[in-house]
Amino acid sequence: MGVVAEDGPPVGAAWLRLLPEQDPGYGSVDEETPELSIGVVPTHRGRGIGSLLLEALIEASRGQRYAALSLSGEPDNPARRLYERHGFQVIDTVDGSLTCCWPADDPQRDGSASGQGTLCCWSACAGVVVREGDVTSSRGEARVPALAGRGG
Repeated sequence: MGVVAEDGPPVGAAWLRLLPEQDPGYGSVDEETPELSIGVVPTHRGRGIGSLLLEALIEASRGQRYAALSLSGEPDNPARRLYERHGFQVIDTVDGSLTCCWPADDPQRDGSASGQGTLCCWSACAGVVVREGDVTSSRGEARVPALAGRGG
């Protein structure tokens, strides 16, 4: 599942993938915990777009009843503050990268009183729209052509 942020053209995307134990991602915890990936084009960073994307995926994960989400990031990545504000905690360090986890069943993590929800398909932030989008190929790989090669 994934979401796309648009400001005319796509300016960010985030998605969750379940990865097999024999081919895990850097942030994999187990086969039942989706790994989160997120990217915002440099010209649109610092505007709250990452927060909107992350919040939409957290809400969608509740609808799918995932017990947790995971991600991997470098210790000096500025987005680390974003993840920590949304309740992600460092649980491991692998080859210098941090593995972080968010327990979806803890309502105190994001201030929500409900353990359920639906994907907020349309949210506005400074003229940017976040909508549910096709960000995966049939093999489950990220496929956001408008963002490719932009270091998002």
